[in-house]
Amino acid sequence: WHFPFPLYLSLCVLSVFVLVGRLKDTLAEKQAEADAVTRKLSVSQKEVANLRKRLSDIDNQLPDLDDAKKLAVSDRDYREAQRLKQEQERLTAERTGTELELEEERQKLSGYNAQLKQVQDQLGDIRKEYRDTEEECDTETVAQFAEYCDRLQEVLIEQASTSSASLFLARLFRAELCYCQVVCAELLMKHGKPVPSSLLEDADEPVAGGSDGGRIEAAETLGVVVETKTGGAESHSSDHSAVSAPDEGLKSSLEAQVAELEETLAKAVAEEDYDRAGDVDIELSKLRSELSALS
Repeated sequence: WHFPFPLYLSLCVLSVFVLVGRLKDTLAEKQAEADAVTRKLSVSQKEVANLRKRLSDIDNQLPDLDDAKKLAVSDRDYREAQRLKQEQERLTAERTGTELELEEERQKLSGYNAQLKQVQDQLGDIRKEYRDTEEECDTETVAQFAEYCDRLQEVLIEQASTSSASLFLARLFRAELCYCQVVCAELLMKHGKPVPSSLLEDADEPVAGGSDGGRIEAAETLGVVVETKTGGAESHSSDHSAVSAPDEGLKSSLEAQVAELEETLAKAVAEEDYDRAGDVDIELSKLRSELSALS
């Protein structure tokens, strides 16, 4: 049963990535649409402000032109009065056209506001669906990996009780178990959920069966190899198993988190994102302190 199950897990994880990836693409498209509407809204707002200023300028000029025209008439400068009259008529016509443009632009602005609200509402719904789907998929992935961890622990116990157990397979199963535990812990912490102690528990420490032939038995729990010499039943496992299985699982999880955060820190420094680097460095210090406490 062992080898097909990782393939099944890979297919589960792949389906998660496909589903979440589609939602992420939809989210990006909707965000781009919202950005485009926002730009149109900004241009329209500037145009409305310009038209209003133009109307204000015309309203300030018309009374001055009327006063100047009356003064020209009183001075019998009718040519100047005619020119001022024509200027009044031109500005009046321009004012009428500007009012029409302003009304049209206000309607556009109102439409952009309504469109932006609609897009933002849709964006909020997609974001919520994205978060919920991601959490649901991650929860399902954790359940599958947890089940697989239980099976691996059973295999390790079975391997330990078999005199012909393979050291290579025992180490392979141990590495795969640690990996699955780290994946589960990371996914749970990603969504702010507590990590169950069952994910940090290793299999009970196995005891190798004695046999002749001077070979090394595959009876390790935390990387401990029990050596059985020819003609003797001396076991050295008790001298090397001071660290409990749950502590080793937690230690492996912390080491994986430290390695990931170190990569994140290096990337943040390279991009000159020093705020992010400071936050990551604080998290690294906390994890290293926890790791030191387990050593």
